[in-house]
Amino acid sequence: MRWFLPTLLLLLLLFLLFTPLVLASPYETRHLNILAVNDGGVNGSVADLYLELRDGSGRVFLDTQPLTKIDTQVSTRYARDIACDYYDLDCTRYDFIYTIRASSSIIGGPSAGAAISALTAVAVMDVDHNENVAVTGTINSGGTIGPVGGVAAKIVAASEVVDTVLVSYGSLQLPHNESNITIAQMINGTPVRVEEVQELDDILYYLTGESKLLEGNIVTEDTSYTEIMSGLQDLLCTRANDWRDRITLMDLSLNQTIDLNDSWTKIQSVDDWYSAASFCFAYNVMAHSFYNEYTDNTTLDQEEKLVRTNAERVLGMLENEPVDTITDLQTKMVTKQRVDDALHALDNVNRAHGVAFASERLYTALSWMRFFQMDGVTIDTSLLSSICFTKIAEAEERYNYATLYLPETLLVGTRNKIDDASQIVHSDPERCLITAIEAKAESSSVLSSLGVTEEGITGYIDSKLVAVERVISEQSGEGMFPILGYSYYRLAKTVRQDNPNTALLYVEYALELSNLDVYFGSTESRWWQDLRYTQDLAVFLRGLFNGLAIGIFGMWLWKRRNYYY
Repeated sequence: MRWFLPTLLLLLLLFLLFTPLVLASPYETRHLNILAVNDGGVNGSVADLYLELRDGSGRVFLDTQPLTKIDTQVSTRYARDIACDYYDLDCTRYDFIYTIRASSSIIGGPSAGAAISALTAVAVMDVDHNENVAVTGTINSGGTIGPVGGVAAKIVAASEVVDTVLVSYGSLQLPHNESNITIAQMINGTPVRVEEVQELDDILYYLTGESKLLEGNIVTEDTSYTEIMSGLQDLLCTRANDWRDRITLMDLSLNQTIDLNDSWTKIQSVDDWYSAASFCFAYNVMAHSFYNEYTDNTTLDQEEKLVRTNAERVLGMLENEPVDTITDLQTKMVTKQRVDDALHALDNVNRAHGVAFASERLYTALSWMRFFQMDGVTIDTSLLSSICFTKIAEAEERYNYATLYLPETLLVGTRNKIDDASQIVHSDPERCLITAIEAKAESSSVLSSLGVTEEGITGYIDSKLVAVERVISEQSGEGMFPILGYSYYRLAKTVRQDNPNTALLYVEYALELSNLDVYFGSTESRWWQDLRYTQDLAVFLRGLFNGLAIGIFGMWLWKRRNYYY
């Protein structure tokens, strides 16, 4: 037994020496290559992006050398948020320390967004990844990857460091320096594999070897939605047919009716309920406006008074409608928005058009109230004001980000919506919520369109539609069919060929209005869900085990003292 004491002392010493090394930091630093170009876009360079997680509350820290532009801080937070939302990760438990190191001046901006999102997902999910990959591209709502400049120069620089470069979908077919030579032709012969990616999960596939999202995002239209929306479409298109008959009896010139005829032709080609209803509404406004141009002021006064009276009645009806479910909330949001649109339209300088729009918009508000009949998941309405506060903050952040690239004069409407939502956050939380959502979607639409060419916008919209389909599929699987998000999704698909810029805005609306569980996800918590291995816990366990070991060893010595003496 005399060998036992020295052996135990040696084991205890080794335990005390190595335990701090093993438990000092449960989170390893992650690394990924990012690409940049100089101001002229001629010379590319490879920089290092590092991410270190620490137990915290969701704060974002950025350390760069050399210094980057101010928008890099904003785009870093935005990219982190996109990754957390895209993979439904709990990022409130950590502080994120991002470090960028470059050998030469690196240009700031959102071009590192895709890489930051990817590295964030890899770190929080704690999966192994291939570091011999370089990424360039923006990250946009829904996790879609957007184009950036200087792609050819970046790929050439990356070919000396890595064996794979990931760029946004369609980048390789763009012209190089406005010449007839494409980027694919320009980089031909470089010893690097270049792959185009459409969304964040594509990047994770090349980094980890597997997709992290479930496949098979099948969008199934809710039967109740189909029944109600088909009835709404029937109301609006029957009204359009009545207006068409009324206009036909009027003695209008060919120039005045040509737009109406074109609009009527579009209505006949639409094959889904909401798009048809939207087209019929547009026709009703146009026909009503033509009709009002031949109406005297006394008649317009009477119609305007009727609109105001009926608007007050609708708002009174809405106050008596309980909001018990997600569907009730969506219905109340859209109805109040349309009543608000109607009242604002009465201030239009073109009175004939303003009164016409107000009258038709109010009619659609009444039509949408049919959705109060539709079942939905029960929600806690006491959360509405706090949720709207959060949505306003998100909209403000996106707006500030967008103003870094566009003058504020082009975003006046978005700014006004944020201010309007802030004023009614307590008094009218339903209208506040949809106003803030629209403001955020408009800013996201601006950010998403940066760098997208006319040739590539249709393909880019298609990739965004895939993101919407994924969200709608997930929500439907949880019993929360997004009636507004799905409606905008169908409308975006309908107009994407003829009006891609409008379709891009509708896609953003669809994304924001479909992601319902972000607002009303389960808040119920179990004590075991809060248990996690943190650095503080590591220090505590180290002290506990060391104390136990020393205590046991001391007791053993005390009991064995007579044996040795």
